Amino acid sequence: MIPNPFALPGRSDPFAALDPFAGDASEVLKLYVDVDHTEEAFQQFERAFRAPRELTGRGQLIVAMGESGCGKSALINRCAWHACTLLKNAGLEPLVVDVRDQGRDTENHVQRIEQISKFLIRYLYRKQYLDITQTEYEELIKDPAAVFADLGLYLSGEETVVVVRLPRTELPTEITAWANKTHARLLFFAELRGEHDAAAISEQSRGAEQLPTVALEVKLLGLGHTAAFVRHRMERANHPADGPQLHDDVARRVDTTRGWTIRELQKLLFYFFEERCRTDRGGDIHWQDLLEYFMRDADRLIGRNDG
Repeated sequence: MIPNPFALPGRSDPFAALDPFAGDASEVLKLYVDVDHTEEAFQQFERAFRAPRELTGRGQLIVAMGESGCGKSALINRCAWHACTLLKNAGLEPLVVDVRDQGRDTENHVQRIEQISKFLIRYLYRKQYLDITQTEYEELIKDPAAVFADLGLYLSGEETVVVVRLPRTELPTEITAWANKTHARLLFFAELRGEHDAAAISEQSRGAEQLPTVALEVKLLGLGHTAAFVRHRMERANHPADGPQLHDDVARRVDTTRGWTIRELQKLLFYFFEERCRTDRGGDIHWQDLLEYFMRDADRLIGRNDG
């Protein structure tokens, strides 16, 4: 059977957001493709994050914004991984804490922040990253959201920078609240659903104790993006010339018929090629073939998950 070129190597979920922290980072980083503004956004992050040692004095928040399925998670994961690499190169010790599963959508943002803050403080204390007594810990946990201003003073390692991967949110006010909680030796990475004014987000999050918030945007697929994505995946998988191939009209129609997200395109192509490769059917695949398949399996294909 011909391997599916749209399967993600080493991943059971072909639609999971790319994440260098999960699996072989060197291989995951090779899967990023210059589409939907993600490369421009990553380059923006690289320009903004050139002096990691500044985090010893002031904190910072990095946020990826965009519609559901446009690649926010993949982008922010890549930025967090790159930041950790730069921190290490600068002689600092990044301590990554993943709180993305903490906080419930049914809570208001104040409650979510309190719950996440409590989890973070509890995690740091139990892992012995905080140089405090049991009594001091019990006092801190009473008002966990207020502890960030002095958290750098409590960390046991002098060169430690806490890198926090926050849950995604739809509320700009929550992003602003988190930005204002970044202080010395704290670096937050967040996702904000929907279209927002990046300049406004950065300006509202500006404070004396914080480095400027970096607001990154991902977008829908643009002209040429479908062809670039397909070509990248085909070449990476060494897809055989006698295997199923997308005709040029497919990329043109995808780029011009509607606003597609990278997750929608990945889902459609994965399922379609899974069927074609399993039956060893080669030859050109035209737009009409994909359209008929989409209509037949619409319920499975149109669901939009975030990323």
